[in-house]
Amino acid sequence: MKKTLLTLSAILLLSACSQVEEKEPANPHHNKITAKIAETPATKTHLSQDDEGQVRKVLWSKGDRILVSGSYDKIFYTENDGTTSATFYPEDGIDFMDLSTGVIAAYPADGIYMSGPDAEKEIYLTIPNVQQYAEGTFADNTMPMVSDVAYDPELRFSNAAGVLRLFLSTDAVNVKISSILIQANEMIASDTGGDLCYIPATREYNFDPEYTYGTNTVRLDCGEGVHIDSDGTPFYIVVPHQTYTGLTITANTTEGEKQMFTLKEGKEISVKRSGISTIPLKIDQLSKPTVNIEQVSSTFQSIRVKILMENVSSFYCGIAKKEAFDRDFTSGSLVSDAPYTTLYTNSSNKVTYEGSAFRFQKELGDILVEPGQKYVMWILPHKDNGTYTAEDFVYLNIETQKLKPGGTIEVSYSNLAVDMTSISLDVCAQGATIMYAALLSADIMSHLDTEEELIEYVIYPGGPSVIFDGSSETFVRKQLNPDTEMTVVILPVNLTGVYGKVFTLPVRTKAIPYSSLSVEIEEKVVTENGQECIKWNVNGGEASGFRYIIRPTDSYLWTSTLQGSVLRAQETMYLSPELYYIEKTTDNYAPLKNLSRGTEYMLVLTAVDGEGASSIADSWTFVY
Repeated sequence: MKKTLLTLSAILLLSACSQVEEKEPANPHHNKITAKIAETPATKTHLSQDDEGQVRKVLWSKGDRILVSGSYDKIFYTENDGTTSATFYPEDGIDFMDLSTGVIAAYPADGIYMSGPDAEKEIYLTIPNVQQYAEGTFADNTMPMVSDVAYDPELRFSNAAGVLRLFLSTDAVNVKISSILIQANEMIASDTGGDLCYIPATREYNFDPEYTYGTNTVRLDCGEGVHIDSDGTPFYIVVPHQTYTGLTITANTTEGEKQMFTLKEGKEISVKRSGISTIPLKIDQLSKPTVNIEQVSSTFQSIRVKILMENVSSFYCGIAKKEAFDRDFTSGSLVSDAPYTTLYTNSSNKVTYEGSAFRFQKELGDILVEPGQKYVMWILPHKDNGTYTAEDFVYLNIETQKLKPGGTIEVSYSNLAVDMTSISLDVCAQGATIMYAALLSADIMSHLDTEEELIEYVIYPGGPSVIFDGSSETFVRKQLNPDTEMTVVILPVNLTGVYGKVFTLPVRTKAIPYSSLSVEIEEKVVTENGQECIKWNVNGGEASGFRYIIRPTDSYLWTSTLQGSVLRAQETMYLSPELYYIEKTTDNYAPLKNLSRGTEYMLVLTAVDGEGASSIADSWTFVY
């Protein structure tokens, strides 16, 4: 097949030459493209080696793929390796690219968004925020390149980024670099594909935060480690060409040690497009990460801690109930799961913090904690090898204060509204910091004999209450059962954790206004119009229609949704008559369709009058 393709290609080329000799228009369609590097010294998929480490030739790699955008987009690939000029073919076989209207191309093909053959338009490229170490160069598919606009099958590529060449040396022995993390004030990479906006005509990046999504960090992963010595070893990292300020470089070793280098204030580093900017770094102050956590204070709703971290460029952290922490820590699940939680990064070698424990863990924010509870706060410094043990964790046991009786704050309410399925009221407790609010059923209230038991039940962590942070709020409950007795319970708590008088308000939802009709199911299966069915009779007036539910008694509808309750099914047919499992008919029988022999079913039936009010339900359980 390959030979056939080459022969066809040759025939096409000979045909094109013949047309030129006869001075006929050239064939604008091409099934191969030549890609050349338009500048040296420069960089591309990899760099050729020399003794000085300065001038590098640009080389294509076998398997390189480019995206060509013209009348339509197409991916081309090359089999050439180690050449400055390579031939690229359509990835999905023989196809022809129309170059008559011009094309523009970009490398690598993945993670690129282009909008036609126009150098003035934006191209969204990718500079990986995690790059892989390659000896004397950088990994394939790392350096983005963009071609000039072309009208013939020879594309001239230029680099769309620059390179930081970190030259690491040390006088110590057995130092192996596991990774290098670069943090900058400027956008330096993208954590997803096609996020950095590049303008080919100006060869500049456009970092508009409204349209460009990127990151201020890039990490060079060195796998099992790269040995360095006094002679020095270069590490190449692709970055956008721009001026960098506030640059921090962290070198991590396979032994868990690290050294951070920070650009002095007022200094800057400029990276040129298609250029290599060298930064020499002496590894002479390696140290392991240290983390210390101390409890400063706690109240019934907050925990303040003091944290000192040194030589920690990134870390995981969390706060958990002590019981859960002890269980997960002992079983080992916390050790294995922690690296999959949020990874936080630092921009300096030393981090000091004093404040809310929950605010320190950014995605939690400053949340309300539960009183009288034991918590554990933990921090795990990031390791490049990804292997952790229980000894890597630093954690602190902390406890919030319990609530205390003796307060005098009282609760008042207004705007009470009660209907069949919901209640709402505005509550106010002047002087309260928080209010516990719950709606308790009559059954629960009957088992709480004293006010102390009621308060303990309301404030129990994970209990039925919602917590209002403030002295006034609207308390709302929906999806309640009609004609049901309940009690609103509100407990105000002041700034020092002293709770005031418990407030209780008995309420009862309104009953469903049933009609005067009644229905009676004939408890047998009969035949009506040639079909098996169940019939019924109506009394007390004339019905305009009927609603019914027929389902297996072991179905989810009965065991969960309707809780096995005929009354609940009756209320559902009144309050939500449009649900898909509620059947409607004006006849006085229900056809039995798609029933299984030997299965137990329940039929619940109501009659509807001309005003839409329904009757009390009748029901029948039978085996079909």
